[in-house]
Amino acid sequence: MREFTETLRSIMSVVAHQLELMPASEGAMEEMTFSDEDERDDTRFAQDNLEVDSMLEIPRPNWKYREVRFIHRKENHFFRYFLDGSYRHYFLATGLEHDRSTPIFLSQIALAIINRDDNGKIHTVRREHQWFLLLAKARISENAW
Repeated sequence: MREFTETLRSIMSVVAHQLELMPASEGAMEEMTFSDEDERDDTRFAQDNLEVDSMLEIPRPNWKYREVRFIHRKENHFFRYFLDGSYRHYFLATGLEHDRSTPIFLSQIALAIINRDDNGKIHTVRREHQWFLLLAKARISENAW
């Protein structure tokens, strides 16, 4: 982590030679992405509230909900590969140049491809992790870029 911090510090010092920096107050903040409607519903309803025991439809349906049987991971499973990832970005500073300005973000993108074997054990097939420094090229001069 110390190596990363030193690298980021040296990159920002190079940027500071071209742009005047107005740092984020109280350090860098993570800019949270908006959760979608399904995620909000999942957090709103707890697991114990998911069982349907009353019908509000009129006329009342005559069919019953079918209980879904869970497939244990050692049974014959259809899904073998899974993709998992995360994206985070942090607002570091605002770059100022004469009458122009651009936000400067540090972005972290990570992903993993995971395989489940016939015994139900999972293994990482591939893992990627990258950092990006983001700023709007159209909002600064060619010299600063």
